[in-house]
Amino acid sequence: MTGSAGQVQGELSGRSLVPESWSLKDELVPRHERLFGDRAPQKLSNLPMGWYGLLVELFVDIDRMLDDRAAERFGVLQITERFAGLRVYWRLVARPSNAVDLFAARGRCLGTRRSDALFDRVRTRVNAATVQASRTCQVCGQPGSSGNSKGWMRTLCGGCSQAQSSERPRWTL
Repeated sequence: MTGSAGQVQGELSGRSLVPESWSLKDELVPRHERLFGDRAPQKLSNLPMGWYGLLVELFVDIDRMLDDRAAERFGVLQITERFAGLRVYWRLVARPSNAVDLFAARGRCLGTRRSDALFDRVRTRVNAATVQASRTCQVCGQPGSSGNSKGWMRTLCGGCSQAQSSERPRWTL
């Protein structure tokens, strides 16, 4: 395991939970080498900076749940934001030759369904992160709510929502 939640909080204390800029590939994947290894998500997207701390905590918790054998079977296919919500597409295969179990946000089955205690614990933790993201400002990481912001669904706190509404549009028709 690369670190504990306490270490993450220690690393993040004294500075904002949100770095100036970050990318999944440069920040999250190296921090969790045991989970990702050479199996980094196939699709890397830009994620809201306000969810940085939430994602770090999610993968610290998953890392803690998995022994080395299970970590080899774990994979993240994609992490993205859609309609103001966090989507984590992941898998945990029973054996390398078995079909992939693929679950998305809120536990919707996208592949073969199987149940075991470890799989259920990981799914529960990912689901908790998606719920937490739906209540966390995408910009600053403070508590927020989802709504329409200039035609886009976003989760924003009051301050960031006001700041966004006072900005001039980037383009006009």
